[in-house]
Order: sequence, then structure tokens, then C-alpha cells
Amino acid sequence: MKSMTGFGRGNASGEEFELVVEVSSVNKKGLEVSCSIPRTWARFEALTGGIVREFYTRAKVNVSVRLVKRVSETNPLGMDVEKLRSAVEFLRNTSESIGVAFAPDANLLLKLNEALSQAEQPSENGGDIPEYASAFEKALREALSEADKMRVAEGANIVADFVLRLSSIEEIVASVQKLSSENCTRYKEALLRRLEALGTVVDVSDERVLREIAIFVDKSDISEECTRLRSHIDQFGNLIAKSAPCGRMLDFICQEMGREANTIASKANFIEITKAAMSIKNEVERLREQVQNVE
Repeated sequence: MKSMTGFGRGNASGEEFELVVEVSSVNKKGLEVSCSIPRTWARFEALTGGIVREFYTRAKVNVSVRLVKRVSETNPLGMDVEKLRSAVEFLRNTSESIGVAFAPDANLLLKLNEALSQAEQPSENGGDIPEYASAFEKALREALSEADKMRVAEGANIVADFVLRLSSIEEIVASVQKLSSENCTRYKEALLRRLEALGTVVDVSDERVLREIAIFVDKSDISEECTRLRSHIDQFGNLIAKSAPCGRMLDFICQEMGREANTIASKANFIEITKAAMSIKNEVERLREQVQNVE
């Protein structure tokens, strides 16, 4: 079992660039992939979504990319001197042909370099950048694998917490059944005391008394609810022992366990049973809160 929360970083490089991909994920009912990538890499979004789905079935996953181009010590601005020289010559000839004074300076060179760099960038749909695509996929998978390790480790901790809470609920259910088995005796004694207080002497074997006790026992019987609770506990335990995503199913089981606890509380005619039912509900709510972290 895995948590939905994770973080990972992947790296890749080429002859002229360094690429860093970071993946972070948080809880969400469905799967949502958000990309923070260079504007000109729009076509990588589909690739990103497909790869993320290999690792996640639900979560809000954010993928961010940082691209750094390498520059030489002798040319820290990464200028293509030959292209700049050609561009300046072109502007000089154009200026002379239309009779405009031409006085190039450092500011012009910087602007020309920026314009030339933009002209060389891939098109909006990603263009022909196979080297970037290969590096990006490598770094993304590495980042997702790192996040997966964190999710597995957190999932193991959540499972340990689940086991403790399930054990606690099982103990409470056992105590509820024991208390319930004594309900008939308690009610019979209370009924006879009330009748005696009213000055009515009634034989314990009187049919009317037995009928009243039988009706009470039937209305307050919680054996079915306890059986279903134990079944839900077993189902929950079986699911968390598997590696497959099970968050939605666990959430549903928690709803059913809460419903059984509510029924027990409504049927209870004894304060100790009511308290026990509330304890079950509290434990189920804690389970459900943790389930929101599970894929």
C-alpha cells in the first residue's frame, strides 16, 4: 500500500544542458497532473501525464522542470558570435540602404542575442527536440521512482497505524457483545424492580413479563451489527495487506463501519454499550482520516 504524498527529483544532461525534474504529490480523490515546464515544451504535457499514470492512480501530482544551458568560460552569455556578426552586418546594410544612421552598442548586441536565441527555440508544440525529450523522460521517471519510494515508506507506517486501530475496534466489539449478552438479565431485573415499586407482584414466569422481555431483547439485539463489523475489519485487513491501490475501497468500508456503530448506539439500552459504540465511531473516524492519505 502506498501513500499519495511523495517527493522526488531526477536529473539528466546533454552536451549543452542540465535538466532537473521534480515531482511532488498530495492527497486528492482523483488523479490530477499539473506541469510547470518551459513554455515551448507544450507537447511534453501529454507525455508527462502518460508516465505519471504508470506510477499513480489518484493524487494531485505536480511536475516541475528546470533547464540550464551550459556556457563556456570564454563565452558566459552563450552568444553565437558569427550569427551576431551577420546580424549586425545585415542591420548596417539595411540602415545604409534607407539612409538611417547606424551606431551599434552593447545593448544592441544583447537584444540581438536574445532575438536570435528565441528564433532558435522549438515551436509551441515542442518542435523537433529529441535530445530534450529523451532527457526529460529519463529525469521524470527517476523523479517518480524517488517519490514512489517515499510513498511506499509512508504507506508502511500508515498500515501499522491501521493494524493498531483495527485491533482496538475488534476489542471494543468483543466487549459490546459481552455487554449485550447481559442485556436480557439487566432488563428483566429492572422491569421487576419497577413493578415492585408500583406495588405489583408478578411471577417471573408470567407470560406477560416474558413477552415484554422478548420484545426488548429483539429490539436491542446487536449481534448482526457486530458480525458485520467483524467482517468489515477482516475486509479492511485483507486490503491493506495487498500492494494494489485500495484507498477508495477502504473509504467505503469505513463508511459501512460507521453505519454499524450508529445502529449499535441507536439500539443500545445500556449506557456502557452506547459509550462503546461511540468509541468505535471515534476509531473509525481516525481510520477514515488516514485513508484519505492512501492511494
